[in-house]
Parts: sequence; structure tokens; C-alpha cells
Amino acid sequence: MFRLRQANDFSYMLAGVVYCTRVLAIEVILPSDQRQEQNDEDDKRFRQVRDEYLADGTYSVVSKMISLLAYGKTIALSHNNTGSVSWSLDRTVVQYRGRPIYLDRVGEMMQNVVREAEDKLWAELMWTKTDDRFEIPLEKLENDVTFTKRGVSFIANRANGLRDKRGWMLERAFAHPEGKKLHRSGTWSKGVVQKYLRQVDRFRELLLFCVHVTGGQPARGSEITTIRFRNGFLQDRNVFAIQGHMVIVTRYHKSRSQFDKPKVIPRFLPWKVGQLLAVYLTYVQPVQEYLSEQVRGFGFSDYVWSNEYGPWGTDRLTKIITRETEKWLGTRLTTLDYRHVAISLGREVVGDQFARGYIEETSEIEEAKVDEDDGLKISARRGGEIGANRYGVSLDVIKHLSSRSIDTFRPTSMQWHVFLGLVSSRQAAAAGQKRGAHLRSGSSSVSSERQQEDRRMALMLQNNGIHGWARMLEQSRHVEGGNSSGWHVGSEPSHRRSSPCPLYIPPPGCGSGLITPGTTSGPETLPLWHRSRNLASVNRRTIGEEEMKQAMRQALGVDDVSFRSDSQREGLEAVLSKDDLAPLVVVLPTGGGKSLLFMVPACLRDPGITVVVVPYRALLDNLLLKAKAAGIDCFEWKRGEVNPAALVFVSTDVVSPFMSYARVMEVKHLLRRVSVDESHLTFTSSNWRAVRGLRRPTIMLTATLPIMLEFELEANMAAQMARYIRIATTRARTRYIVDRRPAWTGFERTIEVCGRMKEHRVRVRVRVR
Repeated sequence: MFRLRQANDFSYMLAGVVYCTRVLAIEVILPSDQRQEQNDEDDKRFRQVRDEYLADGTYSVVSKMISLLAYGKTIALSHNNTGSVSWSLDRTVVQYRGRPIYLDRVGEMMQNVVREAEDKLWAELMWTKTDDRFEIPLEKLENDVTFTKRGVSFIANRANGLRDKRGWMLERAFAHPEGKKLHRSGTWSKGVVQKYLRQVDRFRELLLFCVHVTGGQPARGSEITTIRFRNGFLQDRNVFAIQGHMVIVTRYHKSRSQFDKPKVIPRFLPWKVGQLLAVYLTYVQPVQEYLSEQVRGFGFSDYVWSNEYGPWGTDRLTKIITRETEKWLGTRLTTLDYRHVAISLGREVVGDQFARGYIEETSEIEEAKVDEDDGLKISARRGGEIGANRYGVSLDVIKHLSSRSIDTFRPTSMQWHVFLGLVSSRQAAAAGQKRGAHLRSGSSSVSSERQQEDRRMALMLQNNGIHGWARMLEQSRHVEGGNSSGWHVGSEPSHRRSSPCPLYIPPPGCGSGLITPGTTSGPETLPLWHRSRNLASVNRRTIGEEEMKQAMRQALGVDDVSFRSDSQREGLEAVLSKDDLAPLVVVLPTGGGKSLLFMVPACLRDPGITVVVVPYRALLDNLLLKAKAAGIDCFEWKRGEVNPAALVFVSTDVVSPFMSYARVMEVKHLLRRVSVDESHLTFTSSNWRAVRGLRRPTIMLTATLPIMLEFELEANMAAQMARYIRIATTRARTRYIVDRRPAWTGFERTIEVCGRMKEHRVRVRVRVR
């Protein structure tokens, strides 16, 4: 036993050493600051050095370390742990090291802990009565797992309506007797705030226990406690909303020593635990972060579970597990103890194949083969022949989760949820309740349960209304029995008092939006991300005058804004209201404010993505600095970039590879428009025409386009149906003169003209004085 544990620990540390050695070697051989200048010769040299010093089978230090890793694996596979689990004859009690654990108590424990966490979240942290609790419709959340930009999360997605809930929470606090105590006499009450933050930590402990136990086979302590809910500087997020589930994705890094990439394991949370996590991250976490910074001087963190020293450690998790298991099971279990117990329970209540590969701690020396799609065999995150390519999928696969992958991972978690007595999704909860109603006798009990469900549904819709979803539910009520419930969409239920967060249904043509508590109900404030594929109506909504002026203030950095010409106003209004694919050509003089036509759309509340194609390096750098100074989310696209931004600049020399990125954003309905600056240069270059292949409005800007050359632009940019907005670009005080002289007198004539100009400037300066 000791030898096995020693070999596992040694292999774990050695795997990290191998990985770090390879990373450092790559930096020495191919310095990162010289990547742009490296060529095929550098690649050849790298392969030569790698084969000589970094591969197995060579007489090198790395080869020796890889051999030791293989030796550690051999020890791990040839020695088994001492038996510690046994079952009673009726299979209702499991004995772990002589301590009895009753199966029915495990489910009761989780239901009690979830209930305790719910009460603490709503009553103590959100000052909300039981009747006023709401749910976040997880099945309607949008969450693109491929985005790696700093700060991205399902909360940051405008379409979900979950952003910036701190203000709403503080208003709610100041309206509650207990919440008022946080802020007195214009300052934060340190003692009361510290007490509130301790309550938050107590809730987070319960949440950690719920996530760790209900997600399936437990991860390592260091894997679960370092979960991030938003993308950080060096690591992507671990919390996702996928098809109505909150999903925790943990990373298994031991495989990096062999494959230079970690493996990831998705764990689906039951509905109630997913709601706890989503509501906490959306409403409580921003307040906790803010109060901690105000009182303690720290607080900002991407981790779900962290303090001033960083993410919580395994010792904190062990303390939580020990406390809760002793309280509800009568048996003290540590983190390691619980892992053994969970595997035994899973094998019994889910299937014999539940724990295959669990013991194989160091199975990453060779890629395992996959024989069947069975998430039960791989949910333990171990390598195994079955598990390597299913539950522990490669990192690039998690960014493109397929239906097949979801169908493989989800059943494991759902069967585990059934054992714990928790429903996996809201749809499952509704189906279970409906089946239960058929089994009951007596119409009064069925009617009473139906009324309670109607009341709960009405409250959820009022707090998290979705256009279309609510109407669909209303129609289903009519189909089932003529709307026998006491409520209907868009109105208060007959038995409820007025809600502070009424249901908002956008009028026809306004698109769809998610209303959550803290979101002002009204079409002018909603981030409308209508996903229509109707190309005749590309624009999502009408931009009002006030919103346009506010965007201009941000773009220009001044409060008093105005247009430099009527044509500039007409051009901007045309850009903002454009709802077709016909090209728009705007001709304004130099200094006429052409850049405003793509910067203002990027400053709207729902900007989408505006692509700007720029021909000159100096101009691109200038525009990029100008946009960043205005606080616009922007960057210059370079190969490998996958994240969206309100303003994406692209140099003309990389338009061809850029098209792959643009088409991905187009498919995701994030791309709104494409602007081509200095579009007259397309006369001499044809590679710009590729952007016309994007089925989004194209705006071409220039200060140099005589009317007689419009046909040239139309031919080069496939813009035969273009609309033109132009103003005279001739400068009255500027003229061109052609002075024909013999070649041998050119230098003298130039000196003469320059002298006359100098004398003129001196006379003008004297007159001004």
C-alpha cells in the first residue's frame, strides 16, 4: 500500500517535471519573441534537437525520466489497494473500513444540504422570502465554450441578461432591514460586512460540497477547488451552461507530460445545484467581490472558491466533507475516504462498469483505445481503455462538444442524480411531477399540486421571462385543458400580489431578450440578440437618437457632440439602420469623420461585431489606439484568434485567412457589419473582394472616389447595387499646378518655389503679430 502510494506521488511529480522541461526546451530552441522570423530551417533544427534530447529511447535525461514514469505505471498497475469496502446481504449498507454507511441516508444527506444551501442563499444573502424566489432558465442561456477572451463567462454574455446585477442587489439590500445595516452614515459598517462575508463563505462551503458530491464521481480536491467561473489570464473558465445544465469541467494535467495538453472531464449538476451555482455567481458573487474590496482590501478573483491567499485547498474541502458526513451519515469521511465510498456506491447503484479505470492512476503513458460510448466507465477521470477518449476528452474537443459527446457524458451524471433523489433538469422535474400526479388518487390533491406548480411557474416567468418561451407555455396550457390555471402570460396570477419584477414581453419585431431581476424591463434597454436567418432583415432593432448620441459621446470622448456635416449624419444613420445586404458607399473628405461610422456602432449597448478592413499599417495602429482610448472592446485580428470583440481590425494582407474567423462569427450570428476603409485602393488589389462573400452589410469608406470612377469600385467590390452618400471632397484652399520645365532646370525651379513659399509664410506671420 505504501509502495503504491509512493509510486503514484513520484509519478505525479515527475510528470510535471517532464512537461516543464519540454516547455523550457522549446523556449530555448525556438524563442517566443522570434516566432515571426522563424522558418522551415528552425523547425528542422527543433525536430533534430527534440529527437536527440527530448524523446524516449535516447541517452538523455528526459529519456530517463520517461522510463521512470513507465516504471511508476508498472508498479501502480501491478499492486492493488487493500480491500476496504464490503456490503450487507440486502445491499442497503456499505461498510467502509468497518464504518457503516446506509444508502438511503446518502440521498437524504444531499437533499438536506441542498435545502440548507437554498435557505441560506435566499434568506441571508439575497434577503428574499420563500414566495419571491425565482429561477434562471438554464435551458435558454447562451454560452459559447470556444471563447477564451479574458473575463468571458455565461454571465458576461449580453444575450442572457445576467450582467451587472450588483446595483440591483445593493438596492435590494438597502430596502431590507438587515441589508440596511451594511451601510450606515455614508460608510460601510465593517463589522456587519464581515459578518455578511462569513455567511457567504458558509454558503460557498455548502455549494462546494453539493457540486463535489452531485456531479458524479468526485474529482481531486485541487481540481474542484480551483474551478474558475470566468476566463482568467492564464486559464480558461470551468463553469458552463450547456443544454439546460450547469456543467463543471475539470482539467486533468498529468497527461501533459505525454501529450502536451490536459484532458477535461465535464460533470453535469442536478437542477437545484445548478440553480444555486448560477444564482450565486450572477447575483451574490459581484456583491461579495465589491464588499470584500471595500472592507478587506481584496476580493477580485476568477475562482468560485477563493480567499486572499488564492483558491481554497484540499484541506478546506476535507474539513467540509468531514463536517457534513459526520452530521448526516454519522461517519466521518475525508476527501480520499469519500472517493472510495463514491466509487463503491456508483458501482452498485449505477452499474458495475461505473468505476472501471479508477485505480489506474498513471495510465497516460499510452493512448487508450475506445471500444464503446459509455460515460459510466470513465466518469472517474481515470485513463482506462474505455475512458480515455470519452469522459476524459482532449481539450480541443470540449470546445466543440457534439451531441454524441453530450449523450455520452450526461447519462452518468443523471443516473447518479436519481440515486441522490435529485432531478437533473427542469424538464425532468416537470415530467416527474406529472407522472406523480397520475399516481395520486383524488382530484383535490391533483388540483392543489397543479395550482402550486402554476404559482411557481408564474413567479419564475415574471422574474426570468423569455419572449416565445412564455407564450409556448401558455399555448401548452390551452392545449392541455383550456388554461385552467390561475395565471396567463403577461399578467399577474390571480392569487399573487404585484411582483417587483414583472414579466416583459417584447412587442412584435423587437427580437428576443432574457429578463432577469435587476434588468430594466423595456425594449430600449434590452440586449436584443435576435438569431434570425432572414437576410432581408439583418439589423436587430431600431437605434434611437439618444442611444446614438450616447455612443458618439463614448467614441469621441466628449459630452457635447455634433456632426461635421449632414452627409456624416446621413451616413451614420444609414449604417445603424441598415437592414439589407446592398453595399453602402460613404464618401467624406479627409478629416470628415469617417472613423465615426464604425466606432459608434461598436459603442452601442448591443454592438455585435464590426469588422474594419484597413490597408495601411500606420492607419491601423492609429485607429486601434483611438478605439482603445475610447474604451471600445477591440483588437487587431491575427492568426489563431477565436474570440469576438465589438471592433475587429484586420489588415488587408491577411484578409484570406481572416475569412475563416469571420465565417465562424457569422454562423454564430455575432457578425453585424463589415467596413472597408480607404476602399478606393481596391482598384489595384482584388483580394479585398473576399469580404463581400460575408452575408452581412458592407460599408465602404473613402475620401477619394470621383463620380466617374464609381463603376470601377462597383466592379472590383461586386457592389453594383450600392447606395452612395457623398459630399464634395475638393478643398477650396488647395490646388494643384503642373509646371513643365526642362529636366536640367528642375532642381533650380524647386529651390525658387520653396524660397517664395518661405517668404510668404514669413509675411503672413508678421501680419498676424
